Amino acid sequence: FDDHHQFNIDNFKRKSSEINYINLFYNVIKTDDKVAFFEEYKQVIEKNLSTSAGKESILLKYQWLANEYNSFLDEYINNISYFEQDFEVSEEEVEKLKTLMI
Repeated sequence: FDDHHQFNIDNFKRKSSEINYINLFYNVIKTDDKVAFFEEYKQVIEKNLSTSAGKESILLKYQWLANEYNSFLDEYINNISYFEQDFEVSEEEVEKLKTLMI
């Protein structure tokens, strides 16, 4: 495998504690509007954080999801050239992405 292929595998399959899962945020590479992709996830996660505030067991799951979102978004921004080898992301889009952390 080359470095790019291994990088994609590492970001597609994730591990948290003893659980392996597919990183749903990785689907950003399949969409043309990167900003809208992350904006939509941000809105949904923030809404669910707010509505589950009184239900600790559910809130903890959305807090975990928000942390995963932030972690992936940061990784995506810092390594955008690896993620998007076939797609040009403008500096303006990158700056907007930086504002979408939860």
